[in-house]
Amino acid sequence: MKNKLIVTIFSLVIATSTFAQKVKTNMESMWCEALPKNPLPADKQTFSCVTKEDPANANFNRTSDGMYGTNWNGMTSKLITGLKNIPAGTNPGVAVTIITEPFYITGKTTQQGAPVLVNGNSVASYQYNIKTSYKFRAVAVDYKGDTVLDIRHSLVPQILYPQDANLPGGTTTFTSATAVESEYRKKEKDINVMVKMKAGEAITKFISDTLNPMYGYVAIQMFFPLSYAKGKAHNYSDLDSALDFMKTAMDSVTKRTRKDAHVNWNFESAQKNVASAVAIWESALKQESQEKDARIHPELAANLRLNLAMGYMMLNNFDKSSEFFNKCINDPNLGKGEKRNAEHLNNNFLPIFKARQPASK
Repeated sequence: MKNKLIVTIFSLVIATSTFAQKVKTNMESMWCEALPKNPLPADKQTFSCVTKEDPANANFNRTSDGMYGTNWNGMTSKLITGLKNIPAGTNPGVAVTIITEPFYITGKTTQQGAPVLVNGNSVASYQYNIKTSYKFRAVAVDYKGDTVLDIRHSLVPQILYPQDANLPGGTTTFTSATAVESEYRKKEKDINVMVKMKAGEAITKFISDTLNPMYGYVAIQMFFPLSYAKGKAHNYSDLDSALDFMKTAMDSVTKRTRKDAHVNWNFESAQKNVASAVAIWESALKQESQEKDARIHPELAANLRLNLAMGYMMLNNFDKSSEFFNKCINDPNLGKGEKRNAEHLNNNFLPIFKARQPASK
């Protein structure tokens, strides 16, 4: 199962309208795939990973009872999201090699943690902040033999004991600095194995975060605030239809994403539905009026422009989308919550899909 990146749900503030026709807003969810900058051919959407661990690190690989602390195969099995992990030597789309240098515990300091209850009394707890040094080199070569990544990096992750390096059956709370030190000395080897495992996970995440924008199909959950209107004086069935068109498009994109179809929203059925919604909203905006009993009053028009900003983003018309997002951010008729939504979408999602769009052409 591919990793899912879940984004923060935007705050939604629905203010009471000063007009007879009230603005309604639904927060709709959609999963989509951010297309990679360098998509691999359909028959080469694979990767392999080989780790060359420094011999000195063998001291940190097993606990005292023989349990492996660092499982590179497990940690790298999903290194590039959406690509299949295959054995080395089988001409994968991307072949990754990780070369590590000696791992060190560079120091540990005692610090207070969260208070705990002991016999009904709140007392301070203590923990170790363990600092490490782990240098590595990562090289990635594509199926054509071109070196696409060659980095040297030194990670200095800080791990808290016992929270981040807790052992099965071990003490989980210490109420004095002396207790932390005593337990650490008794289980130093095993704790250090766990600490190295956490550092190895940090290395894997760093490499994955570097390669995924290039070749990965990372699924992102987006939340769109889609607005329409209700009122006795006017018929808003057109806005209801536009909302249905958008929801149908978003649902179809989510289904494709969950099937690892490696698409964004660039397929005919979704685009057709979004285009239908956009046409309705554009037509409605032509009726915008300051009159109190207007069908499309300024508050509703402001919310429809936010709908259009998202619609044009899904139609890959990024200039138009940016234009509408900026109008929304500066529109006095748009609520504070909706402005935050517009700013978040404009700053965090529009640049991603604008930069990666050429990959789908």
